[in-house]
Amino acid sequence: MFVRLDCIGRGLGRRLLAYLQDRCDRLELRVYLQNERALRCYLAAGFAEKMTVSDDATGRQELVMVWEKTQPA
Repeated sequence: MFVRLDCIGRGLGRRLLAYLQDRCDRLELRVYLQNERALRCYLAAGFAEKMTVSDDATGRQELVMVWEKTQPA
């Protein structure tokens, strides 16, 4: 997910994640390791780190992250 530069910091990414988490049982994404702001957002939303990979197009390192809906007990 990319948020336009002039829209960063308005909570749009957080709201989009919440929308998807309400409708999906599992989400997987990649985020550039240098994007610390996005990493913090995904961790706060409950995503877990899965593995590090290299983006074929840019050569930059990405972190694969996964979120799974927990079932009520």
